[in-house]
This record gives sequence, C-alpha cells and structure tokens, in this order.
Amino acid sequence: MLKKVLSRQEFRFIAVGAVNSGWGLLSFPIFYWIASPFGISYIPVLIFTYAFNTLFSFATQKYLVFKSGGNHLKQFLKFCSLQGVILAINLIALPLLVTLLKLNPVISQTLIALLFMVISYFFHKKITFKS
Repeated sequence: MLKKVLSRQEFRFIAVGAVNSGWGLLSFPIFYWIASPFGISYIPVLIFTYAFNTLFSFATQKYLVFKSGGNHLKQFLKFCSLQGVILAINLIALPLLVTLLKLNPVISQTLIALLFMVISYFFHKKITFKS
C-alpha cells in the first residue's frame, strides 16, 4: 500500500513538501532566534534561510518528487528563478506585515510561506521539472 501511494508524484510532493515546509517554517524562527541576540535583524536571516532552504528543497524535489533527469544546471536556474521572485516579494511583504500591521516576524513569515508553497508546486511541475 505504501509503495503504491509513494509511486504517485502528488503524494511524494506532499510527503517531501511536508518535510521541506516543516523545515522551512521552523528554520526561519530558529535562525531568527539564534541571530537576533547578536543584533542581526530578520531581513538578513530571511536571506540566509532562503539560500539554505533553496538548496535543500531543490535536491529533494528533483530527486524524490519529480525524479527528474535532465540538465541539472538548467533546472537549478529555473528553480532559483522562482525562489528569487518569491524572495523579492517576501522582502517587500515581510517588512510591511511587521511594520504596518505590527505582526510578529515569525507569524508573518509563516503566512507568506504557506501561500508560496502552493504556487511553487505548480511552477516546478509545469516548468522546472517538466518531463
């Protein structure tokens, strides 16, 4: 039964996505709480977290979800292009939520991340790792 479930790309995406999402949601607060006593604000933490998580996410999606062969560099550049757009939007949205709406940075980043999780699946399925 488990083998049948894991043979479906959608279920692999959910499983790998749960790991990536869980780590992605946890990594920002972990790195933020580690860095903030040193006077490092949430923006550098966000950039570091994105870079770290992009590498991890690319590897897990390429090899475990989409089981994609093909040109690794080309796929990585496509993958990073979406991540770059998401980061750019995030760099605008996070400070707005924190300064204008007075939301906690961790709560704000969690809301933003949840939105982009859905968007990224369709982009990577249709563009990055398209067979």
